[in-house]
Amino acid sequence: MLPAGDARAQSVAEIDSAMASLAQAGSDSAYIRTCFFVADAYMDADQYDSAQIWLNKIHERLPIKKASLFNYYLLSRQAEVYYYNNLQQLGLQESLRALDRAEQMGDSLLIADGCNFVGLFLMNMDSVAKAVPYFYKGLSCMQKPPYSDQYFNLTYPHHLYGNLAEAYLKLSKPDSSSYASYQSLAQAAAIGRDRGMAIAHANLGEIFLKKGLPDSARQHFQQAVGIAGRSEDFDVEQMAYGGLGRAFLLQGDFAKARQQFDSGMAVMVRFPQLNRFFALQFLNAVAKAYRQMNDREGLAVVLEKINTLQAEALQGTNQQLQIILNASIDNEKRLLSMEVSEARQAQKLANSRFAITLTSMALLGFVFLLYYYYQKQRNAMNRIRQKISQDLHDDIGASLSSLQIYGTIARQTMQAEPEKAAAMIDKIVGQSNELMDNMSDIVWSMQPAGEQTASLQSRIKNYGAELLHNKDIAFEYHILPEAEKSLEHLLARKNILLIVKEAINNIAKYSQATAAQVQLSISGTELIVDISDNGIGFDSSNENVDGNGLRNMRHRTEELLGQMQLRTGVGMGTHINVRVPLTSLGRKSAIW
Repeated sequence: MLPAGDARAQSVAEIDSAMASLAQAGSDSAYIRTCFFVADAYMDADQYDSAQIWLNKIHERLPIKKASLFNYYLLSRQAEVYYYNNLQQLGLQESLRALDRAEQMGDSLLIADGCNFVGLFLMNMDSVAKAVPYFYKGLSCMQKPPYSDQYFNLTYPHHLYGNLAEAYLKLSKPDSSSYASYQSLAQAAAIGRDRGMAIAHANLGEIFLKKGLPDSARQHFQQAVGIAGRSEDFDVEQMAYGGLGRAFLLQGDFAKARQQFDSGMAVMVRFPQLNRFFALQFLNAVAKAYRQMNDREGLAVVLEKINTLQAEALQGTNQQLQIILNASIDNEKRLLSMEVSEARQAQKLANSRFAITLTSMALLGFVFLLYYYYQKQRNAMNRIRQKISQDLHDDIGASLSSLQIYGTIARQTMQAEPEKAAAMIDKIVGQSNELMDNMSDIVWSMQPAGEQTASLQSRIKNYGAELLHNKDIAFEYHILPEAEKSLEHLLARKNILLIVKEAINNIAKYSQATAAQVQLSISGTELIVDISDNGIGFDSSNENVDGNGLRNMRHRTEELLGQMQLRTGVGMGTHINVRVPLTSLGRKSAIW
């Protein structure tokens, strides 16, 4: 990848030149290298959807089964696109595949690069302790630069030390983080990497803030601002301004803190294409600071920007998922074509007319079966794709309409009725978080069974603990491994997860309970989902009680050809029992 400042200044001309040379590419290797160059240029310009299109072009030309440098780079570039679109689970899967490919090739530099990607995704998914060994393994495989021209772009030592420093800071080990940051600074300075030096200074600023030393923190953040501004690394510059503001806030100087936050906001005006992933990190930190300062006007402005960026991020994620689904169907077609081609080549090896005749008949039958299988798979994929797209469209459409209404009310009442405006902003934040949570559920359910980085048990545990803890409701869960393993189909995983979450949400809102329990088990040929609480219950004979929550749960149960029973009464608590046939949960279930 080109240095960030140079790439932004030259990206348009370089992309045009590369596209013009693509038609003259004399070999697959030259064509693929040109596609990688264009994809990298688009990533440097923060245009990740365009980069994805060029990665798909490489997919069309590159042999899938061959372990090669091109195959490794395709996996790592795909992981990078996922990273900047905040699709962390998909990115971790792609990074693990890239690391496996590097280990097959026995290339220590690629292994170090792959370890850095895996560690980075684990750290961003709050598996920080698991990330640290990958960073150390990467450092053990690392070689001193410069590297051979055969490599397009790779992890350098300062990248690994910088990510290790961030991991140790998240683990509340500031001394270890400080050592790694100084190592990162020295390594970046040795090869003249301004971005690496700026990030190292920013990390040191965070460490000194953690230690309660704002003066030392400010020195490092100021150096980060200067270096990042010079190299046009606007994301690092913006984060450094945020750190400066928090340092002044720690000293009680609200006026100077606001100046630094305003400078960070101005970066977004100077460079509107600033990556949303980093911009949201900065804005969330500023919003937290304005709450501490009780600055309602500043908070309203920041929250409105957060709302806008989150809406853009959701639309971008939807578009990215559509591109991924389309690419997966195209790759499936290509694999089928390769299978047929290999079968035809095998036919030519026959030594007699009789053998050739038999082979031809077998081939025709094989092709027919493959064609039938492909048609069946394509139809199933299209049904799933349409359903997921409809879910995404409905969730995003309804939520964006609500967000627009709340934003309009907040803007109209900000001066005359600031409390009402603040309430509308709180609704915007709540609606955005709920929509991001729903998007996360859909992306999680799309991962193949057994390959999710977060299990169903951990998602239920985290959701229940977070929601019910604030209500002083003791939460127990018992999810048998064989029950979770039975959820092979992605829509089955999604429906079961959303049934449980809807029930937990109802308990938190209405039950007034002190204890709640969720159980997933298997009895005979059925999956059993039991959800209960010891709350106030309700009169189930009242027709007005069966609201959207219970109707949604019944609908999802019926989609799985299951049955849902509700037992409750005033003062008796509530017990929900869902029974679903195991045949409805499998990867090849006929109901889908």
